[in-house]
Amino acid sequence: MKKLICLVLAALTAIASLSLTASAEEESSSHKKLSSMIVFGDSIPAGFALEGYSALDNTKAKDCFVNSLCSEYGLEFDSSCMNYSYKGLDTNDILKRIRNTDKDIIKNSDVIIISAGANDIMDIIETAVISAFLEEKDYFESKGVEIDTGDLLSYEKSIFSVITNPDVKDGTDRIYAVCTSDNNKRTYTDAVLKAESNIKDMISYIRETGSSAEIFFLVPYDPTEIITGNPLLDTARELLNDYRDRLIAVCNSSEYGYSANAIDLLTEFKGRAMELTNISSFDIHPNKKGHQMIARLTADLIDSVMAEKERESSLMEMRSAPYSETVVYIIFALACTAVILVMIIGVIKYKRKEL
Repeated sequence: MKKLICLVLAALTAIASLSLTASAEEESSSHKKLSSMIVFGDSIPAGFALEGYSALDNTKAKDCFVNSLCSEYGLEFDSSCMNYSYKGLDTNDILKRIRNTDKDIIKNSDVIIISAGANDIMDIIETAVISAFLEEKDYFESKGVEIDTGDLLSYEKSIFSVITNPDVKDGTDRIYAVCTSDNNKRTYTDAVLKAESNIKDMISYIRETGSSAEIFFLVPYDPTEIITGNPLLDTARELLNDYRDRLIAVCNSSEYGYSANAIDLLTEFKGRAMELTNISSFDIHPNKKGHQMIARLTADLIDSVMAEKERESSLMEMRSAPYSETVVYIIFALACTAVILVMIIGVIKYKRKEL
């Protein structure tokens, strides 16, 4: 009878061991396995303003969140991890890049990350600012103030240095009045609506290629949150919030068959702009810590979405499995249960005889 008891214990131990092994294997893998990843976007996924940044090679900025993700998921640059981002691109430009990308590359990708929308808002406001600034050119020249348009970073720093300069408040107040007029606000809203339309077209085109990739959009953050009471920046914030709401609504919509995910950087970066961006140097881009935050948020959402996708796929396979195969699984499970029950009953009978 001791042998019978040992067999029962061995069977139970084996079942527990299999369960623990499966659990341990699942925990040992930090990320879901991906075969490929594509990124489209603006200066942020291009790694602009980070150490090593090169406009000609997006892999040079090692701290860029895209490069971090590729390394974490074990993907190879330019083969299984492709980054088609470039500084200054708006949703029109990014839509064109997506449409010009080889359809097979899009179709065969597991994950597509898109950073778009910030430049649509910035460009339309900056266009209004420059126009108003030129109207006040004589005033600003008399104050020794100029806007450096030599490159993107110099230009952005010049704009911020002007709007935060108390010595030219009279001039900037007149610029604010023009840039926040009802007419200009309507132009800004039109830009947001166009960006929303482009986002829809991006998703639609990706699906038209036959791709079932999970799509992730980065919601633009507010790098200027520390500057309050500024009518121009307040207007920009209103547009950012409007675009955020529209982007998330598109991602969550099923009306047109859209299937995408939003990574809400506007919420995640709130109250942390000084910590996560270079705004203290009048640069709106994320610093190394900001990119680490984006990488973590993106990886967490990718793993969560892919895990859910795997569960849904497993359920579908079970439902579509041949009847005979399903019957075999059921019979096997019942047989195992019966064997264990017989062993337990034998132990009980043996104990009763002893009594």
